[in-house]
Formats: sequence, C-alpha cells, structure tokens
Amino acid sequence: MRTVSWERFCEHALAVARVPLSVRTARNADRLNRGQVGIVSASIDESLFVIAGPGSGKTTASALRILKLLFVDGLEPHEIIATTFTRRAAAVLRSRIIEWGEGIRARILNSGAPLDQRFERLDFNQLRVGTIDSIAQDLLNDFREAGAPRPTPVDAHVFAALMMADGVRTTAAANSRRMLTFLDSLGFNVYGGRLGLGGRASALVEIRERLINDRVDRVALLTDAQRRGTDVDVGLTRALEAIREFETAMREREIFDFAGLNEYFLEVLASGRMDDFLSQLRFILVDEYQDTNFLQESIYFRLADAARRNSGSICVVGDDDQSLYRFRGATVELFAGFRERVRSRLGIEAVETALNKNYRSTKRIVQLVDEFVRSDACFQAARIERKPTLVHGETNAGELPLIGMFEDGEALLAQQVAALIGRLVSGARVQIGDRRSGRHTIMLDPERGSAGDIAILFDSASEYSGAGRERFPLLLRRGLEALDPPILVFNPRGQPLKKQTAVRRLLGLALLCLDPGGSIQATQNIGNAIATELGEWRSEATTFLAAGPTPLRRFVSNWGARRPTRPLSRSTNVSLADLLYKLVTWIPDFQDDVEHLAWLEAIMRAVSAASLLRGFRGELVFAPNAPGDELGTRSVSDAIWRVFSPIADGVIEVEEDLLETLPRNRVNFLTIHQAKGLEFPITIVDVGSELGDGRVAKAFKRYPAGAEKVHLMEDYFRRFSDIGLPGRSGQDRAFDDLTRKYFVAFSRAQDLLILTGHTVATTGLTRAKRPKPMESVATGWRRPGCAPADLWPWRGLPFLLRL
Repeated sequence: MRTVSWERFCEHALAVARVPLSVRTARNADRLNRGQVGIVSASIDESLFVIAGPGSGKTTASALRILKLLFVDGLEPHEIIATTFTRRAAAVLRSRIIEWGEGIRARILNSGAPLDQRFERLDFNQLRVGTIDSIAQDLLNDFREAGAPRPTPVDAHVFAALMMADGVRTTAAANSRRMLTFLDSLGFNVYGGRLGLGGRASALVEIRERLINDRVDRVALLTDAQRRGTDVDVGLTRALEAIREFETAMREREIFDFAGLNEYFLEVLASGRMDDFLSQLRFILVDEYQDTNFLQESIYFRLADAARRNSGSICVVGDDDQSLYRFRGATVELFAGFRERVRSRLGIEAVETALNKNYRSTKRIVQLVDEFVRSDACFQAARIERKPTLVHGETNAGELPLIGMFEDGEALLAQQVAALIGRLVSGARVQIGDRRSGRHTIMLDPERGSAGDIAILFDSASEYSGAGRERFPLLLRRGLEALDPPILVFNPRGQPLKKQTAVRRLLGLALLCLDPGGSIQATQNIGNAIATELGEWRSEATTFLAAGPTPLRRFVSNWGARRPTRPLSRSTNVSLADLLYKLVTWIPDFQDDVEHLAWLEAIMRAVSAASLLRGFRGELVFAPNAPGDELGTRSVSDAIWRVFSPIADGVIEVEEDLLETLPRNRVNFLTIHQAKGLEFPITIVDVGSELGDGRVAKAFKRYPAGAEKVHLMEDYFRRFSDIGLPGRSGQDRAFDDLTRKYFVAFSRAQDLLILTGHTVATTGLTRAKRPKPMESVATGWRRPGCAPADLWPWRGLPFLLRL
C-alpha cells in the first residue's frame, strides 16, 4: 500500500494548515514548534504524554497527529478514537480534521504521482471523535445484544428529577433525619434539617456519581457503616438504599446518567462483546486528561491495552493547571501520574512532550498568567514536576496594558463597566494612557467585532443570592440594558429556571389546563414549598391569561373542562410536550429570545426524561368532557411529580451543554467553568465585586479555611477505592482548585484582560469600623504558611492600569 512520505506530508500540512513541521518547510528553524513536531511525527507505536498550556495549539497538533497516522502510517479511520471533554471541543477537532484532511487529500490526488486508491475512498467521517460519553453511547448501540434497548443518557439535573420521584419519594430517604446527618458530615447544606425532596435527590445523585467515578467498593462501604452504627453510618445506609432502588429502576429501562453510562461501557468492554472492535483499535487520543476520573481512566487503559496489542499507542493531552472539575469526580493526580500509572498497569512507556508556547494572548497577559500560577510555592508541589514556563508564542503582538476597574460598591462598579462596554460596542475608540506616557486605543474590530467579543467571567453568574439579594451580574445586566441603544446579555443560568417570568407563565398555564382548580395537586404529598411555588405559577398565569388573547383563554378553558375541539368518542393520549409547545405560541419571548430558547429546552428535557419511565411516560390521558376521569387524573399526578415538582424545587436547571454556541450579538456572562476552552478578544474577570462588606466571608470562594464538600467526599469514599487517598490536605486541595480556576479565567483573554471588583480587592481590608483582611486567591494571595513570608506579592495590584 502506498502512503505519503513524512516530508511530503509536511509540505501539505504547511500549505493547508499553515503549520511548519520540518526545518525544510519552516524556512526559519525558529518558527518550528518542537513540541508540535514531536507530537505529529511520533511513530504509531509511540505513546505520548502531552502537557499543553493554554492557547498552545493542542487542537492543531492533535488534528495533524491523526492526519499523519492516516496519510503517512496508513491507519484506517475506524482504527482511531479521539475523545475530548466537551461536545464543543469535539466539534472543533472533527471539523479541523475533515477540513485539513480534505485539503491534503486534494493536493495528493492532484500531484500526479501514482497513488493507492485508498486515498480516494478515505472517509474521515468514520473517525470516532467525541466525548467519552458520546463514544460510549455509540459503541454500546453498535454492539448491543439483539432486542436490547438503546442506552439513553440523561442530563445530571434531569437525573436528579428522576431520583426525586423514583429514589427519594419511595424510600426512607424522604424523611430520614439521620441521612441529613450523614449529608451534613460531608459538607452538604441541609438547611437546619429542612432539606426538601429535591435537595435530597440532588445530593444523592452527587454521591452516586462519586461512588461510580471513584469505583468505590459499596459492599465494603456498607459493611463498615453497619459495623460502626453511628447516626452518620445509619444515614449512609439510608442513602445507599435509595440509590440502589433508584438504580434498579433505571437499569430496567437502560436509562443512564453519564457516570452510569461509562460504568456500563466498562462492563461491556470487559465482557468480550466488543472484542471485534478492540481487535482493530490502534490509536487513542484523549484530550483534557486532567479532568479524567478513575472510572474513565479504567476505560482509557483498557482501550490503550488493546491498541498496544495491535502495535498502536495512546496519546493523552492535558494541563494540570487547568483542572476544574473535581466536583464531578475529576482526579488531577491521574494526569500528573499518568506515565507511572500506564507503565505499571500496561507496561507502556509514554514520552513526555510539552506545548508551552501561547499563541492566543498578548505577551503581557501570558506573563501575568504564568506569574500567577508560579507565585504560590505551596501550589508547586501540586503541579507536574519541572513543568516548563508558559511563554509567548509571538503570534498576538498586541501591547495593550492590563486594566483594573474597582469601585466602592457593586452598583457603581456595574455602571462603570457597562459604560465602557457601551462605548466599545458602539464602535468608539477608547483612549487610555500608561505609566510611561504611552497612549493605547481599545476598540472592537471595525469589520467583524460585536458584543460577543466581550465575555465577563464570574465565580458564579447567578443574578440573585440564595437569600434573594441582587448580585453584580444582575446590576451589570440592568446597566447594559439601560444604555441607548441597549446592549443585551446572554446569561440563561443567571436565575433559577423556576424564577423566570416566561417559564412561570408557561408552566402556570399548563397547570390551569391540567388541573384548573388545583384539586389533583392537593392530593399529592409534594410538600409546602413546592405547593406554594406551583400556586404562585397559577396566580401569575391567571393574571397573564386575563390580559391575553381570546384564543388563549378559550384554549385553556377547553383543556380544563376537557372539551375537545374535534369530535372524540373516547379517551386519547396527548403528549405534555405538545401541550407546552402549543402554549408557547402565546408567549412571544420563547420564539424571539435566545435565553428563552435555552429555558424551553431545559423544560423539554425534563418532559423527555419523564417519557422514559414507567407510568404514563409524559403522556396525558384526555377524557372528553370528563375532567375527573380516573386515568386522566393519575396522568396529571404523574406529570406533577415528574416534571412540575422538580422544576419548582429547583432541581431542573439549564445544563452547560445547552450553551455550546454563544450568540454574537450579546455580551456573554459566563462562569469560569463555562468559559473553559473558549477565548475572547476582551475578557473581564470579576475578582471581588462582593468583597466590600465582607459578604464573601464564605472562605471557599476566596481563601479556604479548610476542606470543602468535594474534598470531604474524596476523603470519605476513597478509603474504599483502589484509587487511594489524596496526597494533600483538604485545605491545600481547596487552595489548589481556586488557583487553577483563576489561572483558567485569566488565560481566556486574547487582546485585553480587565480585572474588576470592589476597591477592597486592591486594599485587602474591609472599610468597616473594625477592618478585617479579605484575602483572595483571585487577587494573588498565597495560602497561609506558604514561604516566602509575604502572602500578598500583588499587594495593591500595581501592575493594573486603573480606569
């Protein structure tokens, strides 16, 4: 079989992807990125451990590595798997492989050289590129046993809604006070013993994910609890009983969350059902490996072992400094220790390669980011040993200074930030001077620039606190919308789904259709809080209905009385989704506004999940002219429990994967977790808008006083897992996580980084009668006891030019 030589491939890669991979094609050896060359040129049997800093071109290297395997080494697409952490990243990698692959193939076919027909039939769409969850689902469907249903994964929040109805409500977990004692011991907020069904369900889903992702020995865990018999241990047994009953119900219909799907995937891999697939596998690429959990590592190692036996390899790419998902079970130590772990488990020697040239940001931003992550000496022990310095890749030559915007209060801060954004979006050139009497111009690209070039990153983008206080994101939204012309914001997760006016109207109208007098709801033991919320929806919908169009009033009235609009001789089933979509037509915001579309999608995912379960499966029994029909009443009860109550209890939220595409005509409000993997010309990071009056005394948000919930869970459950106990204290892990979070936040900026917050962020002291320190990792504070003695080397943030 003819293949392309390495040198010829390098020529094609330069022409198509504009990436030099050899001295001859680079013309200037200084242009070569030695790390990228090492990744792409590696032989098929050479496994790699790639440390890739932010903006270092890892997607480029990954795509070219796969294309080199296809064109130079002769691998077939079905012999390759490439996994990424998000669907957005998978789409980018796939599109780049296909675009560059087609370009290289066209050059090869037009070269006139004698070639194998393989190049003409090469189908890049046969490549398996996706998240581990999507790849697992595809393979489980491809290799499922005859007659078996297709595994159906559902979102975490939807899974919590199912847990509420089919795990908590039906077991002792619904009322167990000792289970609350157990949850409290792990750092869950149990609200003084008043945690409702939804809160209990969400906690059990989180615990279940930990059990699965850490591969905890549940038998040993339960045996230990039964032996000790304390209130905490009894609470644990109640939790395990509810989880077990819930899992039995879900497995009967092969309904999974993503953790359960991966667990099932590993079981099937071990069963031999996928041996035909494994016998052909030769290369595995795993991106964002720093956010891998123990279960996923077990999957990757089984795939890597198959590739090794087929004379292939594994390539893992990641950055321990960008590990953000410990709360989802991610274990950054698996990345840091990958070379040793894969050597001891599989006998594979992985070559370490570094991508440390940042091609995204200006030199000043790169220097700040690297200084930030190196400042805390205690953090260095949590990083990969001898990690190379992040350096500027000399692509973004911008010279804008780093800017700070700090005011005495959130309202004034919001006003100032909104004014700056308004000037930029309107096309103005904002002139600023630096300390060296230099002048700089800040502006959006005059041809392609838009509000979407600006992102504001928060620890939490919630617009209200848990106590109902208006937070900085809401004040900033109002400030932007008050401009002339107004600037719109994209922040669909800014408020709980149940608090959105249009959502309340929609669901209230649906309740008026299904149960107009509330008589069915009154028979359900849903709790006072949920009943009150549903009652408020009904009231708001009634007010909306009174001022609404006559056809809407007629529609709701007919539904409530079960008067059919066409002749019906007997009962019929109507989908709850169809009813909601019909009602949506009278609420224009759901057609016109992108945030409303995200909310509607979240509601419909809850309805879709209900359709998977036993019972009425999201169907409503419509008995003509008989609103008291027994089956019809039971179908409404089912909908109240499975859809309306979870939303009213705050269990259903807008999932992050609904935000894969951000609108270009709006300013993006994002949590730092949402922003991971993204980049923006102008990035504004909130480093302390709430510091002013000490409200963020919640240490975990700024300067941890000890272990937090996720670290307590690690310490509790990993005693019964082969992954072993963490090597650092809970407080150190809490500091590590905050450091990584703000490292990610600062490194999203391409051209301009603006740090914003209350003036306290620059002084470190509140202005109360008794000033107290307001230390914060976000502003460069080191952890206690960390050498050298100066815990705040960035005192006053003097490197920022104040606006």
